[in-house]
Amino acid sequence: MIEEISISNFKRFRHVTLPLGRITVLAGVNGGGKSTIVQALNVVHQSALSNEDFVPLTGCPGIDLGRASDVLSAGASSDIITIGLRAGDRHNEWQFTGARASDAARLDVDVRPLDPVPPIGARGAEYTYLAAERIGPRTSHPTSPLVEHGTAVVGEDGRFVAHILASGDRMRIDEARRHPEAATALLRHQVEAWMSEFVGPMQIEAQIVPRTGFATLHVHAGGFEDEWMLLTNTGFGISYILPIVVAALSVPGDALLIIDSPEAHLHPAAQSALGRFLAVVAASGVQVIVETHSDHVLNGIRRAIATGDSLEHSAAIVYYFGREPTPVRLSIDSRGAMSDWPDGFFDQIETDLREINRRRRG
Repeated sequence: MIEEISISNFKRFRHVTLPLGRITVLAGVNGGGKSTIVQALNVVHQSALSNEDFVPLTGCPGIDLGRASDVLSAGASSDIITIGLRAGDRHNEWQFTGARASDAARLDVDVRPLDPVPPIGARGAEYTYLAAERIGPRTSHPTSPLVEHGTAVVGEDGRFVAHILASGDRMRIDEARRHPEAATALLRHQVEAWMSEFVGPMQIEAQIVPRTGFATLHVHAGGFEDEWMLLTNTGFGISYILPIVVAALSVPGDALLIIDSPEAHLHPAAQSALGRFLAVVAASGVQVIVETHSDHVLNGIRRAIATGDSLEHSAAIVYYFGREPTPVRLSIDSRGAMSDWPDGFFDQIETDLREINRRRRG
């Protein structure tokens, strides 16, 4: 597990060092630096995948950063960008230069570890990143050679989720991640059981279209229509949450799973249930990093800790990214209570209700 990340001269941060937990929640204002943490991980992962002496700043999963000068922290005294990772007694450091070259869409790699801490540089599902902009409802989904060779890689936008479900008939899910009411331990039954927690009773049918590069996906959602439906007839919520569930269940037990905005297109109750699900996944051994604007996702994690069903409170770390240079580290105790509640940290409902009541009284 990656226990700490340090960043110097990259985007929002002149310098920051953040411990990471079994589950780490990144929350806060827009432009506060949440995405910078995720992008730093994606940059070093992409660098570790190649022996090239540069890393591209566009065209890679989770990396769409523009020119080199765009990623150099304001006020940096040099163009050396440093990203370090610590796992146990191992410490890796990457150094990138060339950030003052305004027309370059790449950084030069000056220092690259020969043996990156896992799962940095892994080519399979051990390092899984799901972007905020996931693939919406489609009548068909592309297939992937990686999936055909038994690697359950969903893709950064979830585009291969139908292929995984169509090919994973014999994939058994780890006991710690199994839904207690699922028919079997097989992937499809587990996905159906967990999806039913979020969006109501559901069955899934996925098939590969012969002699094409496509797979189809139908759902039977008894709460809406008593028939098999294409995802295009179910709205965005199912399409957006399905890759999260499939990835969380199918990645290896020691994987790193990074999810941006898991709450997108979900009802508040589903957001809370998803937070509880991610706590179960983290408790199973998968390291989870969540970038979110949803208090419901956070409260779902807190609820899972408070009930004692899965995650130990010491395994969770929450960061609030405000307008200050360094994010505020928060913790969750065994009863689900936050260690602190900084101004601006999921307090908008109180602000709005206070103003509404003031107007009513006036």
